[in-house]
Amino acid sequence: KVTVVGDLAVSAVASSHAGGNGALSPQVKANAQLAVDAGGSATFRNSVAITAQEKGNGTLAGSAIAHGDLTAVRNLNLAGDVLIQANAAGGPAAANVAALASLEAAAGQTLNLVNKADITVNAHAVSSGTKAVTALALAHLQGNAIREAVANGQGNIAITASALGIGHNIDDAIAVASFTADADVGGILFQNNLDVHARAVDPGTGRMTALGYAAIDANNGITVDGNISLTGDLTGNGLVAGSLDLAHVV
Repeated sequence: KVTVVGDLAVSAVASSHAGGNGALSPQVKANAQLAVDAGGSATFRNSVAITAQEKGNGTLAGSAIAHGDLTAVRNLNLAGDVLIQANAAGGPAAANVAALASLEAAAGQTLNLVNKADITVNAHAVSSGTKAVTALALAHLQGNAIREAVANGQGNIAITASALGIGHNIDDAIAVASFTADADVGGILFQNNLDVHARAVDPGTGRMTALGYAAIDANNGITVDGNISLTGDLTGNGLVAGSLDLAHVV
């Protein structure tokens, strides 16, 4: 059994401006991860925040990774906000820039979102460099049943990925935002809004992809009392472009 009473925060920051001889740094990575594996139930009474921030002006590969893996054999109770945030920024001398934010929350019995438990997963990558800019925001909830009992307008779920190219030297801009929820035995109840958004911007002549995806599966009913918003947006001059938003509810 695991009980966390106070706020829980995990963060990582990495930056590089390369050497004075003009050579690029091979890699700059900010990696923040939290893994909780409870043999019984796990309860988080307040907020959980996992954040990674990377800034590399002259690097071949810059990445920010924020990942949360919350698992309980019995019930998993989230009573405060859950934030997974990855920010990656590349300057004019940067090459590939990527941000990955992901959440895996799984309960062997019931996954409970209570009190004021917003779930926010954000991946933001911005680059004025010469290669690809990529943002991936992924969230997966799983349990025998998934239930939300929140108050005062809380309980919103927001998954956002933005890959923003600045200037005409960007190769590709790729943004993927995905939310999936599975209830193997019972039902799923979400009391407020569900937003899944992907945005890619490429002012150059490379490829662009923006994918917003949501899949909700339950064995015994699905209720979403708020709004569902699912988008994939593109902006730029890419030679090959495609935007897609997919929803699957069973």
